[in-house]
Amino acid sequence: MRNLFFAGLFSLALVFSASSAPEKFPLVAHEREAVEGMVWDYGTINMGTQSFNGRLEGLGAPGVAAIGYDFKGGWEVLEAHVGYAKNVSKNRVCKFSVLADQQTLYTSAEIHGGQEPEFIRVPIEGKKIVLLRIEPVSYGGTLGACFAEPMLKRGLTNEEKATPYQVEINGARVPYDQVNAPTALPVMVPIKAGESTVQVKVVNDPQLRKVKITTTSP
Repeated sequence: MRNLFFAGLFSLALVFSASSAPEKFPLVAHEREAVEGMVWDYGTINMGTQSFNGRLEGLGAPGVAAIGYDFKGGWEVLEAHVGYAKNVSKNRVCKFSVLADQQTLYTSAEIHGGQEPEFIRVPIEGKKIVLLRIEPVSYGGTLGACFAEPMLKRGLTNEEKATPYQVEINGARVPYDQVNAPTALPVMVPIKAGESTVQVKVVNDPQLRKVKITTTSP
């Protein structure tokens, strides 16, 4: 009887563990409500030095590219990597954004071809109509611009829901996907002949979850 009792507890623990595990679903497989100037693909995409499975990709048509979904409030987080496919010209520039129920939840800085992709984690708990947009800054700026490996998630801990810190060095976004602020970062400084002085300014804003580093030469 004792062995049966503990066996029962073990089975219940397994069931609870399985039911409490985070759930995820690839966005490329989700039914779409509206599409403008974008395509979806399940294949592998190379961006910078990284590879991802599946993406939502702009076609380069004039105007904003967008794709909309009705999540019916059933997901907690949208994750993706945003940027350009590998070998796209650095002259191609765009901005990415995520809107939910007519509210802007995320907007990127300007992203250029050749940059490393930026990881995003957007809270969408309770949100229904969600729109992913790519806004061209340069001519044809949406061509090759991707939301790579976009994933819906739910059943997460508070830490798993947290928006990653943004790190910016001299106006350029640095790839960083951690929920805590970095404690140290490598910073490139110019090396001149002889002796020179470089000033480094660091601003860590916990409310905006952003670290901004600026170097100047007096």
